[in-house]
Amino acid sequence: MPIIAYKTVTINIHYAQGRRIDCEHCHQPFTYIVDARKSAQSTGLPLISSDEGMGKSAMKGLSKSLASVAGKINTGHGICPHCSQYQSWMVRNSKIEKMIFWMCVFGVTGAFSTLAALIHNERINGLLWLVVATFIGISLGIVIGFLRSLKGGVHRDLTENETILSMNDESLQVHLDDCAEKDYDPMLAWLLMTGFQPNEDAPLVSLGFNDYGKEQVIPYEISSVAALEELG
Repeated sequence: MPIIAYKTVTINIHYAQGRRIDCEHCHQPFTYIVDARKSAQSTGLPLISSDEGMGKSAMKGLSKSLASVAGKINTGHGICPHCSQYQSWMVRNSKIEKMIFWMCVFGVTGAFSTLAALIHNERINGLLWLVVATFIGISLGIVIGFLRSLKGGVHRDLTENETILSMNDESLQVHLDDCAEKDYDPMLAWLLMTGFQPNEDAPLVSLGFNDYGKEQVIPYEISSVAALEELG
């Protein structure tokens, strides 16, 4: 049987996007930053597929993924600088994500620990202990996930690492003016202000700003629509 060798081209990026919303608690507008790493791959035959063509294919897939991310609502988190509260959906999303993560971690750990014990001790009631260990692990994961998730209510003791993730309109305008004067991309400049350390294998990509406020103030030139059009 002939062996077919494939080659894969992978493109990694780290994106940043600003999201301007009206606070559900105090009804004042504010903007928060969302960032994450994204990857896309393209696979082909070495003798047929060129690196350039595969790169374009991977970039096309990445552009579609970024368009989906940019248009997604109710994602990320940032505290309202006016009333110092998170939105209810931010708290809810955080609880779900943290609980699922820690349930998987402790549930799988408990299951594998029990299986290891079963291998060395055949007298243990395998199914019973497997169920008990998994249940304890999942329960512990729920508790840890709840404790490590965002909390509702007013927060007055947040660190600068958290408060830098959101700006009121006045602070945002100062930031935009400063970046325009220095010819900086406002989203990437904001990302670096949070203390983010770029990686050489994942270039930074700005997705601009999405304005969900009742009174929209974000210029088209720095909007997510304009950023996605530029990415192709």
